[in-house]
Amino acid sequence: MQSSAADANPLPQTGKSRWVTRLMFLGVLAGGLASCANQLVGEVAASEEAVPWLLLLIALLIALGFEFGNGFHDTANAVAKVIYTHLLKDAFILLDEAQNTSPVEIKMFLTRVGEGCTTVINGDIAQCDLAQGSGLRIAIERLRARQLPIPVVEFSTDDIVRSGLCAMWVRAFEESGRGAWQM
Repeated sequence: MQSSAADANPLPQTGKSRWVTRLMFLGVLAGGLASCANQLVGEVAASEEAVPWLLLLIALLIALGFEFGNGFHDTANAVAKVIYTHLLKDAFILLDEAQNTSPVEIKMFLTRVGEGCTTVINGDIAQCDLAQGSGLRIAIERLRARQLPIPVVEFSTDDIVRSGLCAMWVRAFEESGRGAWQM
């Protein structure tokens, strides 16, 4: 029995169904944007200062514009470029996956933290995807070399809470040596 391409896809899309799918997607996107706008208007109305909220809105619109033009890549860079010239004050700031920041990016981030901020930076240096190395690793080295009064919390395989299987894989790679993480 021969199978065709139509058999491989149980729901082949016709020209009409593609348009319906696109319209549904655009409807969901418009609904999400309307919900965000509604929340933003409520927050600005409740806030004494509208400038931070307006800057956030501008940053998000610029990021969406960049992403639409670039096929939805590099959102973080687009937002970072908007925030680049502004100092963050009295905020909780979380930088996730910081092992994949370049030295220039981590410097840009750290030099924008202002007074009254609580900043959490996390990342696993062993899982850095950058050829030039991790900005997080360099930041920690400089922090320790200058004995800055900033705490660094390091976890071990005993702290893994995802699953026993995940912990088993991490231990297997660690036992193989540091270079085993690199493919």
